[in-house]
Amino acid sequence: MASDYLTEGNDPGRTGWMKDEKVFSLANVKDMKLLWKVKLESQPREMHNLFSPLIAERVATERGQREIAIVAGVSDDLFGIDVASGELIWKKRYEKTFAPATEPVYHTLCLGGQTAVPAMEQVSPGKYTIYAISWDGRLHQINAADGSDVVPPEKFLPPNGKPYALNVVKGVVYTATAQGCGGVPNALYSFDLATRKASTFHPAGGGMWGRRGAAISPEGVVYMVTGDAMFSPETRSLGNAIVGAKLDANQQL
Repeated sequence: MASDYLTEGNDPGRTGWMKDEKVFSLANVKDMKLLWKVKLESQPREMHNLFSPLIAERVATERGQREIAIVAGVSDDLFGIDVASGELIWKKRYEKTFAPATEPVYHTLCLGGQTAVPAMEQVSPGKYTIYAISWDGRLHQINAADGSDVVPPEKFLPPNGKPYALNVVKGVVYTATAQGCGGVPNALYSFDLATRKASTFHPAGGGMWGRRGAAISPEGVVYMVTGDAMFSPETRSLGNAIVGAKLDANQQL
C-alpha cells in the first residue's frame, strides 16, 4: 500500500511522520533494491538541481489510475513520473516572464529559478492540483495527471526571490522568503485561492530559516524561524526566534 506525500514534511505541521505507510518494517527494509532510474532534463544552478519528490497515490489519468511522483527543478522545471515504472509521463517548463535589468549574479544562497518545493492537494477523488512558484514569483496551479494549467499563473511574490517549500491549508497557499535574494524582504506570504489575494507579514530583524518552509498548527498559526540578527522586542527585531502569524478576518497575515 502506498501513501500520499503532498508537501515537504508530509503534513502542514512539517512533522515528517508517514503514519499511513505500512510497507516497511525492521525485518524487510534490508531487502530494498533499485527498480528503475530516470534522467530528467533540468539545468543545475549553484549546487542545486532537482528537489525531493512529492507523491500522489491514486491519480486518475487517461491511462487509468497511477501513482505519480512530482519532481521540481531549479531551472523552472516540473516533471510527472510514474512511480511503478519510472516512465516520464509529462514535463513542464514555466513560461519566462521575468528579465533582470542587469545580468544577475548568482551564488549558493541566491541562486535564482524555482527554489521552493511545490505542494499538492487532492481536490476530488483521483484529481490532484500542484501549487508551485516560478522564478518570476507567479503561483502555478497544475494538474498532476498531465501537467496542464488548472488556471492561468497568477502573481504571488516579487520575482527573483528565494521562497521556501510551499504549504497549503484550507484554501490558502503559504511560503516564506529568505536571504533578501533579489531585494525581496524576508517575510511570510499567503495566497487565498478563493479571493486570489496575497498578503505578507514582515518580522523585523533576522533572516528566515528552514528550507522545509513554514509549519502550520491546527489552530492556523504559521510558524517560521528567524536568525542572525539583534534581538529587540521594542522594535520588533526578533533576532533568533520562532515567529508566528495568523490570518485575520480579512484573510490577511
